[in-house]
Amino acid sequence: MSKSLGNVITIRSFVESFGGEVLRHVLSSVHYRSKMDWTQEVIEKAISEMERIHVFVQNMKDTVESEVDEESEKHLLEVDSLLEKMKNELSDDFNIPGALSSLFSLIRMINREYFGAKKEGDKIFVGKSLRTKILETITFLEKSTGLVYENPESILSKLKSAKKSLSGTTGLNEEEIEELVKERTAARQNKDWAKSDLIRDELKSKGVILRDNPDGTVSWTFK
Repeated sequence: MSKSLGNVITIRSFVESFGGEVLRHVLSSVHYRSKMDWTQEVIEKAISEMERIHVFVQNMKDTVESEVDEESEKHLLEVDSLLEKMKNELSDDFNIPGALSSLFSLIRMINREYFGAKKEGDKIFVGKSLRTKILETITFLEKSTGLVYENPESILSKLKSAKKSLSGTTGLNEEEIEELVKERTAARQNKDWAKSDLIRDELKSKGVILRDNPDGTVSWTFK
C-alpha cells in the first residue's frame, strides 16, 4: 500500500466499514512475526472464518445435553487432543493461526457427526461430557485469543454489515430483507413451497443467503 497510489486504508475507516472484530481476526490470521498481504481476499477469508466459528458456537449452545451417548465418548478423546494442540500452539510464541487450525478441525468433526444431517426444528443431543468439553474449549479460545465471542448472534449480525460493505449494496435495505423473510416464513407455514422457494431465490439473486435454524427461526447474511 502507498499513499501515492491512493490505496491506503486507515484503521479508523476499516473499523467503520467492517468492525473491530474483523480487524482483529485479519491481524491474527498470520503469525505476528510474519508479513501479511492485505487484500480483499484476506478480508473475505476472515469474515468467512468468523461466520463459521460463530455459527458453530451458536449451534453448540442450542444442543441438548444427554447422559448417554456412546458416540460422544470416542469424540471426547479427539476433542481433548485438539484442545491440547491449541494450548501447545499458543504456548509456542503465541501461534494463533496454528490454534485456529485445530479449532477448525474440531468444527469439521462435530459438524460432520452432529449437525450435518439436521433439519429445521431438530433438537441435537450431545453427550454431557463431550458437550461440556467443547464449550470449555470455546471459552478457552475466547479468553486466550479474543477471537471467539460470547454472544454469537451479535457477531453474526455485525458480519452481515461487514459483508455488505465488502460486496456493495444489494438493492435491498435490512427492513426490506426482513419483510421478505417474514413472507417466506408465512408461506412455509401455509405449505406454499413454491412461494417460499421463489422468495429464497429472489434474495439469493440479490446476495442474501438464508439459514433455517433448528429452533424454527431464520437467519440471513450477505454473500
